[in-house]
Amino acid sequence: MANGYAGKILIVNLTKKEISATETSRYKEFGGGVGMGAAIFWDIAVAPGGWDMQDAFDPRNVIALMSGPLAATGVPGGGRTSVCGIAPEPYPAPLFHRTSFGGRFATMLKLAGWDGVAVHGRADNPVWINIINDKVTLEEGSRLWGLDTYETQDQIASAVAGRTRFGQQWQEIEKDYTTQMPQIVCIGPVGESMAKVASLIHGSGVSARTGGFGGVFGSKNLKAISVIGTGSIQVADPAGLVDTRLWHTRNYPKITMAQPGTSACMPCINNNRKRNSYYRGEAMFADEFWYMGKQEP
Repeated sequence: MANGYAGKILIVNLTKKEISATETSRYKEFGGGVGMGAAIFWDIAVAPGGWDMQDAFDPRNVIALMSGPLAATGVPGGGRTSVCGIAPEPYPAPLFHRTSFGGRFATMLKLAGWDGVAVHGRADNPVWINIINDKVTLEEGSRLWGLDTYETQDQIASAVAGRTRFGQQWQEIEKDYTTQMPQIVCIGPVGESMAKVASLIHGSGVSARTGGFGGVFGSKNLKAISVIGTGSIQVADPAGLVDTRLWHTRNYPKITMAQPGTSACMPCINNNRKRNSYYRGEAMFADEFWYMGKQEP
């Protein structure tokens, strides 16, 4: 495939230690991201039957991390990674859920030749998935178990990229030679303990917060996924893509919310009762500050 797609989706069965691929063209009608992820989830977890999908920590659960066709094309905002599967956090019962995170993971996954990765099963012992272009291996992860997300990424970066340290996107080793930094999504001790609110962490703190997918990683004994890609993505009309990007930059004002961040949204979130913590009566927002209190009548 071309025109924004890498052409393959990685499937990892941790129980059987099997690594396989499926053609992205099977799911092209779903576009990408959570659409493709949901379709893959259906094919692997639902279509075989025999599972009521009430336990997010069941080995049959599939967690899909998907890119979209705009990832690795230079389009602003096109590099988010969509995550979906049965999530443990929703109340009163687990359900199919999706979240996403920014950073460089989706872009690197595409440059490695993959439009997404879907993981199911449960490893006997802690493992992490090492993706270097089309070479994919399951690595022993016991020495990483118990480390926080910064330490985990530092250890994996050292293992995969030699003397490169976490926090350096590349490092000059000698004249005219550099080594690339892997992009990693991982869990810390909270995810390892299968907490229902555990996040997936990428880089210095980018996270897939909602759903509790960090706990799903922990239930599968999956510590991390690391990827290095050195390929490229074909675009049908490169000049048109650049022109559209420039038009967007000229015609859309800068978003002033960038400075206050998420706190700027808190009044509207409170007013619309969209926050799980609000209707559970656990917490509310007052202006830009958190305070604990009972649910309003």
